[in-house]
Amino acid sequence: MTKKEQARMEQLLTDAALRRTSPVEPDVMPPLPGETGNRLTVGWHFNSYSRAVGMGCSSYGYHSRHSTTKTDTQQPKALYSSKMLALRAMRYELETRLCHELRSVDIMIEKEEAECAK
Repeated sequence: MTKKEQARMEQLLTDAALRRTSPVEPDVMPPLPGETGNRLTVGWHFNSYSRAVGMGCSSYGYHSRHSTTKTDTQQPKALYSSKMLALRAMRYELETRLCHELRSVDIMIEKEEAECAK
């Protein structure tokens, strides 16, 4: 493929990225209070602001985004059973946030068009 064809292909893929996908719910729930022992659930999490995906763990009252063997942050956290699910969930969250941002710009455009039409 020539450089021009590669650039065109990248543009097509970029244009195709503007689509809606289905939401992905966490499928690894934290242990319930009262379950025996100090059980941890282990799975994948994401941070859509930094575009990071990693492994973490959760107990009935705490979670960690940096360790799979001990918790360090309050509140339990539901996780994803695979990196693929976490990536898909992150994509959906980003889509949703960006759609809201685009809509707010559209509203500003509509208001400006209405003002210009007066």
